[in-house]
Amino acid sequence: MGEVLAAVWRALGGDGQFAPHGMCLLWDPALVWTMLLSDVLIVLSYYSIPAALFLFLRRRPDLRFRGIFYLAGFFVLACGTTHLIAILTLWQPLYWLEAIAKLVTAAVSVATAVVAWPLLPKAIALPTPERLHETRRALREAQEMASRDPLTDLPNRRALPQLAAALAKAAPNRPVAVAMVDIDLFKSVNDTFGHGMGDALLHHVADVMRRCLGPSDTAVRFGGDEFVLVLPDADEDAAAATVAAVCRGIAVSPIWYEGQTVRLTASAGVAAARVRELDMDALIRRADRACYRAKAAGRDRVARDSDIEADGAEATDTAALPAGTTAA
Repeated sequence: MGEVLAAVWRALGGDGQFAPHGMCLLWDPALVWTMLLSDVLIVLSYYSIPAALFLFLRRRPDLRFRGIFYLAGFFVLACGTTHLIAILTLWQPLYWLEAIAKLVTAAVSVATAVVAWPLLPKAIALPTPERLHETRRALREAQEMASRDPLTDLPNRRALPQLAAALAKAAPNRPVAVAMVDIDLFKSVNDTFGHGMGDALLHHVADVMRRCLGPSDTAVRFGGDEFVLVLPDADEDAAAATVAAVCRGIAVSPIWYEGQTVRLTASAGVAAARVRELDMDALIRRADRACYRAKAAGRDRVARDSDIEADGAEATDTAALPAGTTAA
C-alpha cells in the first residue's frame, strides 16, 4: 500500500528531476511573496464568487437558465483551484496535480462556452426592467379599468369583493351599511328621450352621489340604473339619512339634455350589519329587497330592511318633487 501511495506522489509531484517554480523566480523574496500574495487574494476571491452565486440560486428558485449559472460557478471555482496549486508549486514540483486541475478547468470552460452561446439569443430576448415596469403598469391599469364603469367613472360591481375585504379588516363591532338605489322608471327615459339622454342621466346621478356622500363612502354602478352605496361606520338610521339626502339631491337636480328638461326620482333600500357578520352579497340582497318595497310603496322614497322585518312599517319619503317635467 505504501508503494502505491509513493507512486501516486511521484506521479503528482514528479520524480525529483524538476525544480519547483520558486527556482524560476530565483527565490527572490520580494518576487516570491508578490506571487504568493497575489495568488492567495485570487483564490479567496474566486472561491467566494461561486459561494455567493450558489447562495443566490438557492434563494431564487424562479430564476431562468440556472444551468449556465452553475457552470459559471464551477468554472470560477476551478480557476481558483489552479491558483491555489500555483502557490504549492512555488515550493513543490506538483506539476501533474497542476495539469489535472487545468484539465478540469478546461473541461468546465468548454462546457460553459458550449451552453452559453445558444442561450445568448434567449437572454437578449428577456424583457428589460423598464419593459417589465411598463407591463406591470399596464396590467394595473387594465385591472382598474375592469373594475370601473366607463360611463359614470364609478367602481363597478367587480370592485365589491375588494371593498368587502377592506371592511373585513376593521374592528368586529364596527357598523357598515349598504344601500341599493334605483332610478324610478328609467326605461321610460330611454323610450321617450333616447339612450343618449339615458347615458347623460346616469352620469348626472353619479355626480350627485359624489357630492352627497362622505369621503369614506363609496358609490358603485351595480348595473343598468342600479347603484350600490357602501357606507362604513353607519348604522341603519345613519345610512337611511345619508341615502335620503342622495335621493333628495337627485330629485331636486333636473337634467338638461339637447333642449329637454327631465326631473328624476330614485327609490332606495338600506340594510346594515356589523363587520363580524359582514356578507356583502347577503347585505346587497337585503338592501335590494328593501328597495323593491320602496318602489311598491309609491317610489321616490327610502325603505329599511328592518321595516320589512317589522311587517308593515312605512317607508320614509325623501322629499316632494318640484314641479316640472318628470321621468318618474
